[in-house]
Amino acid sequence: MKRPDSYSSRLLSPLVGSIKRIPVEIRYILFLFISSRFILTLIGVFSRLYLQPRLDFSKVAHHAPTYSGANTWLSIWGVWDTGWYLNIAQNWYNTKLSGHGGANYGFFPLYPFLMRVVGFLVGNNFTGGLIVANLALLVAAFILYQLVSRQADHRTGLRAILFMFLFPTAFIFSAAFSESVFVMCMLASFYFAQSNRWLLAGLCGGLVALTRSVGVFIGIPLFLEYMMACNFKLRKIRPDILFLGLIPFGLALFGWQCYLVTGDFLAFAHIQQTGWGHELANPFSVLWNSLNDGDMQHFCNGISSVAMILATTLGIRQIGPTFWLMSMILMFFPPLAGHVCMNSMLRYSLVAFPIYIILARIPEDSVWHWTTVVSLAMLQGFLMVFWTNSFDLII
Repeated sequence: MKRPDSYSSRLLSPLVGSIKRIPVEIRYILFLFISSRFILTLIGVFSRLYLQPRLDFSKVAHHAPTYSGANTWLSIWGVWDTGWYLNIAQNWYNTKLSGHGGANYGFFPLYPFLMRVVGFLVGNNFTGGLIVANLALLVAAFILYQLVSRQADHRTGLRAILFMFLFPTAFIFSAAFSESVFVMCMLASFYFAQSNRWLLAGLCGGLVALTRSVGVFIGIPLFLEYMMACNFKLRKIRPDILFLGLIPFGLALFGWQCYLVTGDFLAFAHIQQTGWGHELANPFSVLWNSLNDGDMQHFCNGISSVAMILATTLGIRQIGPTFWLMSMILMFFPPLAGHVCMNSMLRYSLVAFPIYIILARIPEDSVWHWTTVVSLAMLQGFLMVFWTNSFDLII
């Protein structure tokens, strides 16, 4: 005799059916997002509650955490440059200088603008910034899956998402920082370029240029992508190549904003030089010096940079020339601005997304795959403690 369905089974059946209709990649992204953010939040909250009463911030960091809200579980996501983004979201750009000579027009406008818009809707700019960052992370993960699965297969695409969430500093994607917006726009630009939708590729590239100073250089690999689509034959070049001009136009928009505020189109570059000490330098010398100057912070950032450059170069066959070129730009551009930028290479390397694709190529049934997964997860949890409590290992 058939057993009658229980009330709970009948109640849950539509919900289970609805969940199963959600594409597997979206379910996987949501699972990784919820589980990783939950664990990272626990690490951040408990480390802050335990360490902060015992720390002298004058010795371990340049300042205490930037955002001091009532909820520790939220405020752990606001350190370092969060204060600048909040300043822009609240006051927009102005000429007021900080104690070290910096000004808010040293930071690009797309993320704080979105922070301001969403913050207006929810009543708090910091909360708005977190919403923007985390939504951008989810969209970026989905675009990454689409890119990789189209070039390889479904399983490789899922593994690329996994390593995106496992990268040692991937917690920054959920902080009130611009990294997740930057990588989302960058991935979207490449996705549309590989689909020969050059208007959308150019628009997204322009948004990349409005997010961080290195963003304008995405035009170089995108131009290479275009020429590869034309088989490097000039007669195949069409007027749609002009859409790539939207990328420097994005930078020009910010230059115009700087001009309105300061009378200087390049004020963002000049303030980074005078306020933060960004000086043009030989990147190879900067990398070499970071490994030999005896400073542990420089050494950790330097060794991670060298490892990323070597891994990406050795894996060029897995990612292709355009992604390799993008990685090299992202890894070499910050050291061009001098040794001071080596302080942030652990963060800057986060957006070099081709490394996720290279790691995804490791067979998932191999010992190397699981060794990498466990090692990266443990390292991220360890670094989360430093980040949450404003140690300057990760700036």
